[in-house]
Amino acid sequence: MIILSVVLGLAVLFFVVTLLVYRMAFYSPKKRKPVDPALLPPSEDFDYLRDTMKKLVEDITDTPTELCRIKAYDGASLVGRYYHAADGAPLVLFFHGYRSQAIHDCVGAFHAFHGMGFNILAVDERSHGESDGTVITFGIRERHDAKSWAEFAEARFGVPIFLCGLSMGAATVLMASDLDLPKSVVCIMADCPFSSPKDILVSVSHARHVPAFLSYPLLKLGAKIFGKFDLEEASAASSVANSALPILLIHGKTDTFVPYSHSEKIYAAAPSHIRFESFPNADHGMSYFSDSCRYEKLFAEFTSECLSGRNNG
Repeated sequence: MIILSVVLGLAVLFFVVTLLVYRMAFYSPKKRKPVDPALLPPSEDFDYLRDTMKKLVEDITDTPTELCRIKAYDGASLVGRYYHAADGAPLVLFFHGYRSQAIHDCVGAFHAFHGMGFNILAVDERSHGESDGTVITFGIRERHDAKSWAEFAEARFGVPIFLCGLSMGAATVLMASDLDLPKSVVCIMADCPFSSPKDILVSVSHARHVPAFLSYPLLKLGAKIFGKFDLEEASAASSVANSALPILLIHGKTDTFVPYSHSEKIYAAAPSHIRFESFPNADHGMSYFSDSCRYEKLFAEFTSECLSGRNNG
């Protein structure tokens, strides 16, 4: 009887710990508190950026926008904001990072692309902002949402589409690269992506001094039981290997959240159609701020090459 009680107690403890781990990593409440889009980490290292970030966010906020809603592949209602620059101009479809928002993560891309006369559709990823969902799947389901948004954009706008993302959003668009995307999707631009959901979760565990051999099995099991998804169903590295879309891959060499090695792994999977550019002194998502002129020039050159190749093809 004592042994049975101990076994049952351990089983309950294991269940509770798995649920807690799941909620910490993947759960997003339906009612989400609004976050200041200009917010930067409290570290003094970011003090020099605060005024610049505030100004860039104000520029986006002051730009007229149209709210767009679509039904995803699984029926979830997804929300995006469309910023018009010119009739018939290419469309940038932008995906933000983990527990973040487009108006924060796309400030660099917005400034670059809107200044080039491109239209922008910045989406709230599922389980973020005004979009449906309570489970963040690190690109597993989000990659299908990227396809749903691209199909919507092709039907409505009929222009070349650039898939663009930062951090988890970057991994998402890369993981979508081997799906049956609309023909109007011309290329992908990914800033500081992780190579796979497993790789980033293991990396974060190491950074927090938690042995991955303990944390990752709980994360994988929690995702399967409570989130109903498989963390190893897809990865950015494997997807780009099965795609022919041109890709611009950007990563800061001093990234303290998603290690630079993640992009090296992605590049190694498909060097023939990836242009890999590093920013020596950039932390996570900070490449634009470390050298905005070079960042914008890369975007301009890459998109021009892709549009030229499309027209010649």
